[in-house]
Formats: sequence, structure tokens, C-alpha cells
Amino acid sequence: MNTTEQPGSAVLAYETAIARVLVLATSELGESVPAGTGVAARRVVNHVRGNQPPVAETDATPPRTTDCRGALHDHSARWIARGLERLAEEGYLERVGDRTLAYAPTAAGRRLARGRERLRDTIFPRPARLGDRPELESRLAELRRRLASEEGRPAFSIFDNRTLAWIAAHQPHTLADLADAPGFGEQRLASYGRRVLRALEVRHASAEESIDATGGAGERINGRGTTRRSSVRTHRT
Repeated sequence: MNTTEQPGSAVLAYETAIARVLVLATSELGESVPAGTGVAARRVVNHVRGNQPPVAETDATPPRTTDCRGALHDHSARWIARGLERLAEEGYLERVGDRTLAYAPTAAGRRLARGRERLRDTIFPRPARLGDRPELESRLAELRRRLASEEGRPAFSIFDNRTLAWIAAHQPHTLADLADAPGFGEQRLASYGRRVLRALEVRHASAEESIDATGGAGERINGRGTTRRSSVRTHRT
């Protein structure tokens, strides 16, 4: 069944819960900004991913029944930012300001946050799934096995299938892009980031140059063959 066309109750319940978190976070953060200014999208993203301190409370602040900080820590910043855009498109948030993208809850959004309304259809970006890009997933899985063998660790501890599927779906070109992958924090980025990008460079170039499975691909993944990597960058530009 295609859940985008015929969303099941479990899918809608999940997306409604995500929507409530984002609207509640926008409302919570809005308590600390001047009225009518809205909350910057980046601040909402960082808040729900747990990348900034909790909202400061004062004696004048009403008791808070929820705290959405870190509630979506396993979702990528890009996915959350797109979720905010979709909530605005559906009328649960309104865009505020011209220079900085900022949001404030609408009346419909407040009803949603209080549990008085739920989503009627799926609105969030479909998460990447294994099987969407089998060729690239296989290449990344081989790199993961190689890294695990080098370190004497289980393959899933290098990065899990959810992260692998995301990388294959989004095909990041830079370390900054790769940092958006769920579960790919600073330590993994420093340890494996460049080798993952080299594996992807092989994929980006495969349509324009013939790559030997035991030669060219291995050289890129292992960090050898500077001339080959340069030619790949030329193809991508």
C-alpha cells in the first residue's frame, strides 16, 4: 500500500505526533522572543534536535507542561526544516518576517498541539528506506564491512542501515552535507566522512567513466589515486 496516497492510522498518528512536537517547540521558543517576530527556523531545528540549552524560565513564565528539546534528536536537520515548511504550507504554522525565515503557530496549529486536531493526510517527507537505491547501498555496505574489519567491530557500529539508506538517498557531496545524516555525529564524520564521500564520488562518476570494481573503486575508498579523485570532481562541476 502506498501510504502517501492511502495513509494508515499508524502513519497518521506518527506524523501527527511529529507535527505536535514542532508546533509545541515553536510555541515554547516563542515565549522568549518579542511578540509578532516569530521563531527562527534554525532555532526550532536545533531545539528539537537537542543542540541548544533548554528555554530559560523566569518567575513570570507560566509552568511548562512539555519540553520538546531533543525530542527529534534522531531526525536530520534538513528533514525537520522541510517539516516546518510543510506545516506552514498546511496552515499549522505561519511564516513571519522577510529576511529571516521564522515561524509562529496559527490557530489550527494550537489546536493540533493541544490534541484537539490531527493531521488528515501525510505531509512530511518520506524517510529514506533500504532498497530505494540498491547499487549505491551495496557500495556503501561494502565500505562499511571494510571499515568494520579494519577496526575489529560489528558493521552496524560503523553506521546503521537507517544512516546507510539516508546517505544513499541524499548522496551528499561535502562533509557539511553528510553531517545531516541521522546518527552521523562529529566522531563518525571525522573517522569515516571522507571515505564515505569518496565512495559516493565513484558513484557520481560512474555514468561518465568506466570503473574497475577491484581497482578504481578500491583506490577511491582507500584514499589512493589522487589523479582519479581530481577527475571525478571535474565531472561533477
